[in-house]
Amino acid sequence: MKFVHIADMHFDSPFVNLSEKDIMGDLRRLEQRKVFKKIIEYIKENNIKYFFISGDLYEYKYIKQSTIDYINKLFEEI
Repeated sequence: MKFVHIADMHFDSPFVNLSEKDIMGDLRRLEQRKVFKKIIEYIKENNIKYFFISGDLYEYKYIKQSTIDYINKLFEEI
């Protein structure tokens, strides 16, 4: 059985400590999107049937509609 497991992505987290350092918080949020897209691509390329996400996928208080749309679009690919 092949599967992919991720945990605690926390999309749109404010990254308070990083945000104090110019654009580091923004860069971290962009990196999260890139990594998630790579995971989806890996799943597609390797015909993985199961994708488990434990922990928090996003930060409830901070999640943006554009991020939800981005995640949903990637989910549609698998």
